[in-house]
Amino acid sequence: SNQIVEYKIVYDGEKAEMQNCKIKTNNEGKLCTITFNIDKEMKAPVNVYYELKGFYQNHRLYVNSRDDNQLRGEEVDLSTLKSNCGNKTMDGDRILNPCGSVANSLFNDIYTLVSPMTLTLNESHIAWKYDLEKFKNPSNYGDPSYKWLYESYPDLIPKEKSEDSASASFNGGGVQNEHFIVWMRAAALPRFRKLYGRIERDIPAGTQLEFQVKANFFVNNMEKALVVTTTNWLGGRNLFLGWSYVGVGVFCLLFAIAFIVKQLTCPRKLGDVKYLKTE
Repeated sequence: SNQIVEYKIVYDGEKAEMQNCKIKTNNEGKLCTITFNIDKEMKAPVNVYYELKGFYQNHRLYVNSRDDNQLRGEEVDLSTLKSNCGNKTMDGDRILNPCGSVANSLFNDIYTLVSPMTLTLNESHIAWKYDLEKFKNPSNYGDPSYKWLYESYPDLIPKEKSEDSASASFNGGGVQNEHFIVWMRAAALPRFRKLYGRIERDIPAGTQLEFQVKANFFVNNMEKALVVTTTNWLGGRNLFLGWSYVGVGVFCLLFAIAFIVKQLTCPRKLGDVKYLKTE
């Protein structure tokens, strides 16, 4: 973990390090700039994450508010959708596709790497291969009796497949957009990171890494942060595992010392072999 280079800026919420990215309503579309001063070389690939603190994606009612058959592109009757998605089934007289709280609370801040010009942010191949197979647009995609994902989040989700191999919609628009697929894998803890993209070139020390942010996702009593970090075979920077091993080791050592002291000061009497009985 000590070899991992990580930079993080909290740009909205109670402990925001900057004020120019804060918004007061959803889909405000406020533009701002986040700049990282890279003082240590970052070896490729450099992962770009957004981090939310205080968002309980693991809540039972929230996690269950979805219809997986609908997400696979299958036709599902309205009564089943209402049973699975509750009050996130309809928008007026139109059926939400996809329905549910998870799909309709999509994180929709948009990050664009603007400097240096020699680097690009690759937003493709950020979702798990297994997850990509679970999301398909239906045969009636675009039917006006439904409200589609590209209508709910027009800034983030296009309708059609992108021809740009670095786009999150390179595999398809709608629910096949990889930002949406990454969001749909619910986090286990209220503080979590989700992968937004990768920079696939080394970033030398002294670089000013500048992102333009289009802020749309309103946070109330929560925090939003942008993170750039390198990784290793164990993942990102996480000191908890190392310290937990140290803690368990110290705990075992203290117990061993206690047993040694007890044995030296008050030893247990060994049994007499004459009490052993054999049949």
